Amino acid sequence: YRLDMLLGKSDKILAKKVVVNGQAVVPMDSASVDAATAQEMDKIATTAHSDYSRGEYKLAYSGFKQVYEQVKTGPQAEEALYWMGVCLMDAQQTDKAKKIFAGALETFPDGAKSCQILYKLSSLAAVEGDVAVQKQYLQKLLGEKQCSETNEFQQAAETLEGLLNAETTEPKAEEKK
Repeated sequence: YRLDMLLGKSDKILAKKVVVNGQAVVPMDSASVDAATAQEMDKIATTAHSDYSRGEYKLAYSGFKQVYEQVKTGPQAEEALYWMGVCLMDAQQTDKAKKIFAGALETFPDGAKSCQILYKLSSLAAVEGDVAVQKQYLQKLLGEKQCSETNEFQQAAETLEGLLNAETTEPKAEEKK
């Protein structure tokens, strides 16, 4: 993996500009360089996923961070941000995870991972015991049209229903005392 990264970087350097007889020659067009970069980022992301599944959250985080820093926009960047947050969450760095997730929502408000991110944020609020914030994230998720067909939508509906039922039964329990 590390050797592949080094080779990829040297290929990038060589691909940028070559001077032949005083004239700059670009050996590859920009589309093929972009495709090569995307392919390289896919390899790094695949390795990071593997690291994550082995419980190597720090290593996985750095792989996803590298992908994000290289592409910054588009689905690959959103995916990388999401997984950076998941790595931090699993490494018990919840404050950093919340910042990453919030940044991902801000950067990609209608992105493919927005529903999952909203659910993760609600889960983090639940762990911290902040029921009000948890409800806000769940309600926001349930209000998003693109989320209506996702597993997170169903889970959010069930979780919110449970929270609301708990609220309505709590006062009755206190009255009995």
